[in-house]
Amino acid sequence: MAIREGKWRCPYSSGVNRGAHLACGGCGATRDKEVTFFLEDDAPEVTDEALLARARAGADWLCNYCGAANPPDRSQCRNCGGERGAAPSRPVVEEGAGMRSERSEDPLARLPEGEARSNPAPLVIEPGDASGAAPGIRGATLARRVVYAGLALVSLRSTSRPPRPPARSAGMNPAPLIIEPGGASGAPPGPPARSAGMNPAPLAAVTRRFRPVVTTVLLLLVAFVAAAAYFGLRRSEETLTVAGFEWERKVAVEAWRTVRERAWEGSVPSQARVVSRRQEVHHTERDQVGTRRVKAGTRDLGNGFFEDVYRDEPFYRERPVHRTRVTYDIQRWVPDRTVQASGQDHAARWPDPALRAGEREVSRSEKLVVVLNGKRTYRMELPEAHWAALQPGQPVNAVMRGGWSVLELKQ
Repeated sequence: MAIREGKWRCPYSSGVNRGAHLACGGCGATRDKEVTFFLEDDAPEVTDEALLARARAGADWLCNYCGAANPPDRSQCRNCGGERGAAPSRPVVEEGAGMRSERSEDPLARLPEGEARSNPAPLVIEPGDASGAAPGIRGATLARRVVYAGLALVSLRSTSRPPRPPARSAGMNPAPLIIEPGGASGAPPGPPARSAGMNPAPLAAVTRRFRPVVTTVLLLLVAFVAAAAYFGLRRSEETLTVAGFEWERKVAVEAWRTVRERAWEGSVPSQARVVSRRQEVHHTERDQVGTRRVKAGTRDLGNGFFEDVYRDEPFYRERPVHRTRVTYDIQRWVPDRTVQASGQDHAARWPDPALRAGEREVSRSEKLVVVLNGKRTYRMELPEAHWAALQPGQPVNAVMRGGWSVLELKQ
């Protein structure tokens, strides 16, 4: 299976390094357990024999004393010299087809908004002491904190002891050199950036000025909606007068006729008269004809390299299944016509369908409406018994909804 070299981002300088490198090429920091490997989509396959041997040697082991990553063939830590002992190894993780991207594993992308936008603290470098020791970065350990300034500049700060006072004589150490980080172009550092969550003073003043107006408008809108809902849905009683009637009645008719239909062999009715038969595709079936190798994802080898993971999946071929399709004629009742009658009087009647030979009445339907006068004219559909009991000019007590529709007529 193919081996591909991944990359890792230094948590101190944010520089991107090759997976085979155990130290950052930008700041020299040793790769440790905080590092996460990622594989780019266009990473080429490794062909160099030395790199392939290193990739297949196994996962890095992490020093129990300093946390540095070491190749599996070392028995002592390359950073602090500590014995390997029972030091843990990086886990070998198998991932799906959706491989991790540099963006998803970028440590800078996971920083809180406020911290990512603040200026980093200065890098303090002290010269050697009076004994001639080599200069170093202040403190016994480095704070593992990544911040963003310009294009991902980094701050390293002390976690062990406070800074020493400046030297007061020629025999003592001179004052430490303080390097303030600047922009990505190398320009001198500017004033601290304004936090993204802070609003300028003029904008805050405008907001305070118009806040009462906005609040008043919202309260008026809520009051209007509440009033409209109350007056539109509240129930009341009103005396109405019967002003007229409307009615419509329908009769549906079917006819006994010969119709042409199609069905699969075995589903043809016994009374049918077959017209034709032909072979047609009834359905398709899948037949396995073999297997094929497909890439299922990658395996993080825990040493800066990734291995392609493949699996065998079955390969199918669609096969049509034919059956006999039958065309036939058969006698059936089918919808033929609808006869209707209507009027604006109080004498509703059913229309005469005038059935002929080979026809039958299927169903009847009606719509009976009473016209009522009050503050306005209303129309209400009623059952036949209630509609027939009303008389023109008769006063009736009605339950109204919002004054615009009739809910019920009381007896």
